[in-house]
Amino acid sequence: MKLVQDVWLNGDSKKKNCVFSPFSIDSAIGLLASGVIGETLKQILGFLNSESLNHLNSVNSQIIALLLEPRTESKLFFSGGVWIEKSCSIKPAVEEVANSVYKAKAEVVDFKNESEKVRNKVNTWVEKETNGLIKNVIPAGAVNEHTKFILTNALYFKGRWKDPDQFIKSLTEESNFYLLDGKKQYKFPSCRLQKKQYITCYDSFRVLEPRYKFSRTPVNVRGPYFSMYIILPDQRDGLAELIAKLMKPELKLLLLLLYMSVNFGCAFQPPPPSHVDFVADHPFMFIIGEKQSGAVSFMGHVLNPLLNS
Repeated sequence: MKLVQDVWLNGDSKKKNCVFSPFSIDSAIGLLASGVIGETLKQILGFLNSESLNHLNSVNSQIIALLLEPRTESKLFFSGGVWIEKSCSIKPAVEEVANSVYKAKAEVVDFKNESEKVRNKVNTWVEKETNGLIKNVIPAGAVNEHTKFILTNALYFKGRWKDPDQFIKSLTEESNFYLLDGKKQYKFPSCRLQKKQYITCYDSFRVLEPRYKFSRTPVNVRGPYFSMYIILPDQRDGLAELIAKLMKPELKLLLLLLYMSVNFGCAFQPPPPSHVDFVADHPFMFIIGEKQSGAVSFMGHVLNPLLNS
C-alpha cells in the first residue's frame, strides 16, 4: 500500500491507468540485498520487514517455487537477470543466490564502452521474457559509462476466469464511465450480470473478487490459486480518498484479512447484505494475487477503461 500511495502521488499516475508488480519489486530488492552488507543491508531488510537475509531468501525461494509450479491454468512465468560491469566482481555466493532463489542469470557486460549496446540487450531480453508485452523498458540515456549494474525481472501472468460465464459477450452494452472528477463521462463496453458474486462491503468502499481457473500440479495437489480484487470507492471521485484510507493501519489489516479470507475464514468481515450492486462505472483499484503464498503479483488503478495505459 505504501507503493500504491507513492505511485498515486506521481503526477503522471493521476492522468492514466497504472499497473505495477509489488512481487517483482520485492524480488529485485531481495536480490539486491544479497549483494550488500552493513548498514545498507540493515536498511533494505527494514524496508522489506524481514528479520535477516537468510529469512528473506528462504521466504522468496518458497514463494517463487510455488508460483513456478508447472500448470495449465493459470499460467505464470518469472525470471530475472543481473547485468554487471566487467570491472566489478561478483561473489560466487551472490551468484548462487541469484540463480537458485531469484531465477536470475548473472552476465558480465561492458558498460564503459558499450552502454547503448547493453541497454538494447536488456530491452530485448525483457521483451522476449514478457512475450512481447513490454518493449523498451530502459529509455535512452538511462544507461551510460558510469552504470555499475542492472537488475531486471519479468513477471508474466495469463489466466482464465474460474466461472466461464464471468463475462458474457451477449450481455455487453455501452454504458457511462465517470472520470476522476466525477463529472466527465465516456461510453465504454460494460457487462451486466445478475448472479452470485464474491463481494464484501466496507465503509465507503466495496470489493469484488472474480477468481481465476487453476489446475492442480504434481507438487501441490491444490495448485496455486489466483484471484483479482476490484476495490471500488462508493463515491465517483473517491479513489484518492480510498488510497489515503488504506494507508491507515487498521484498514491495512482489514485489507489483509480480506485477502486471506478464502483460505482461512475472516471473522472480522461484516455480514453480507441480501443484495449488493457493484457498478464499476468510475475509477477503482485492483489487485491480482496468489492466495496460498499471499504474493501480490500486480496492483494498479483504472481511471479510464478506454485507455491502454
